[in-house]
Amino acid sequence: MAIPEGQASSMKVLIDTNVIIDMAIQREPFAKASTQVIFLAQNKQFHSYVSAAAISDLYYVSRKMTGRAAALSFLKKLVTICDIAPVGRTSIESALASNFKDVEDAIQNQVAVANGIGTVVTRNIKDFTQSELQIVMPDQLLKMLT
Repeated sequence: MAIPEGQASSMKVLIDTNVIIDMAIQREPFAKASTQVIFLAQNKQFHSYVSAAAISDLYYVSRKMTGRAAALSFLKKLVTICDIAPVGRTSIESALASNFKDVEDAIQNQVAVANGIGTVVTRNIKDFTQSELQIVMPDQLLKMLT
């Protein structure tokens, strides 16, 4: 289902950590779709967000794979593409009280809720079964936007 023309750029999407890591380290077979998601974000096809809580995770993983300088360079580029969704006490408390199996996913979900972000793009949709948000895989988001 494609988004009507003119509405795509107003769509708010939280990009989950795994999607960004797939693109950053070119993890196959996921890199192509994840890279296309980030490309569309960069071209303002939707309003993209990354959780402030994800930044340190992204640094940690990408530093191990590419080194400190490359990891920092990547994150500096990322924050010019995506807005940073703040993580507050309420989001953390709500995540800890939720029925999510994974705390990191619960925090991502609650950050999206708190910041009025209606969609989360992730490869782990099974971990978001408790969410009331629209949860999509990178390929699904690409289909929606084209």
